[in-house]
Amino acid sequence: MALWILLFCLFCLRKPDNLLAPQFYSEDACIFFHDQVQLGLRSLVEPYNGYLSLVPRIVALLASPLDIATQPLFYNLAMLLLQAAAFTVLFLPAYRYLISSDLLRAAMCLAMVAAFQGTEMIGTISNVQWPLLMAALLLLFQESSGTTTRGNLIRAAVVFVIGLTAPILVIALPFSLWRLLRKPNHEKGVAFLFSLAAIIQLALFLITPKNPGAPVIEHYSAAQIALGSAAAFLYRVVLAICFGVSTAQAAAGWQHRGAFLLLLGVGVVAWLVWLWIVAKPRRWQILTGCYLMAASIAVTLAGRGLIGYFLSVNRDTQFYATRYFLLSSAVMVLFFGFTIEWRMKPTAEFAKAACLLAIVAGGMITNFSVPAYEDLRWTFHAERIRAELAKRRTGAQAGGLFVPINPPPLQCILP
Repeated sequence: MALWILLFCLFCLRKPDNLLAPQFYSEDACIFFHDQVQLGLRSLVEPYNGYLSLVPRIVALLASPLDIATQPLFYNLAMLLLQAAAFTVLFLPAYRYLISSDLLRAAMCLAMVAAFQGTEMIGTISNVQWPLLMAALLLLFQESSGTTTRGNLIRAAVVFVIGLTAPILVIALPFSLWRLLRKPNHEKGVAFLFSLAAIIQLALFLITPKNPGAPVIEHYSAAQIALGSAAAFLYRVVLAICFGVSTAQAAAGWQHRGAFLLLLGVGVVAWLVWLWIVAKPRRWQILTGCYLMAASIAVTLAGRGLIGYFLSVNRDTQFYATRYFLLSSAVMVLFFGFTIEWRMKPTAEFAKAACLLAIVAGGMITNFSVPAYEDLRWTFHAERIRAELAKRRTGAQAGGLFVPINPPPLQCILP
């Protein structure tokens, strides 16, 4: 509980306007607020982009009795609390099998919260699936020896709700199916609901008609996806969390950036191979982590047509879409923890935690402050929305309403 509160406070400090000047951001208003107003309870099962987003829709529904002017604050608070909870999961005693030192795991949680690039992530409920993704994976892989039946049921329920929120969990479907077949009966409930949620999301994506007005996504070869994903990993994960996004952006503009990326990539691969060789008890986790990093980056960038940004390095465009690199950044911090615990076994716990924080100090310092959103006068527009909804309730003719939303020029349209 203390760590959860601390992480919540850190998120608030990183982007104070979430509480001081709350506003909707992107799909917070354009999809979740809009659909709750238009559809009510039916919005809970309304697909968006071919998948379910259960948690943001539940938050929108819970916020609906509140005054429209205060609803963004409710959304932001819900996201901040859920983010902090998701980053706290690793600290639970159940994960001592990964990192035995409680202090080192706490430092890893702090590093993940403070070092990752927070643009569009902190306090934005439409992006809640990305931190919840990490929590669901940890809950799936939790070693449940000694846990109660009630604890396993809670884990299974939480994993199912997250699965109906985060479609990218489909990349872990092979692991959940394997655990469903091979693990003891008390573990099968978690694996079954994880698999069921992933299959539901995958089926919805396949059967949902594509929007004819959506932009055409450029397709890339397997070699291009691999190369673009590798470059994205080096810039957006390795450099960004260790030295900060500003350093990564500067490196993208270097004349010999290709040679630099090659050397950096060789160094990272050599480190991971060394870690796999020496940390024999961690080989399964290392291979799993490498797969999750590669799959989460490749699937999202290829699916969104962003691979091209990393094939032709462009310092102005390649630092878009922070959310796609959250899982891979968390796995890198986990690998740092593996390395420290393996190489510093006889060292004091405080020294291990300090070493971990030193590794990501550049990211923590330069990425910590997140710019506030542009003030688009939500309180004023809330009055307009309130008046429009009042007209509808009386049966009066109501015209369409266009409300500006961050990032400009997005608008929430209430027809």
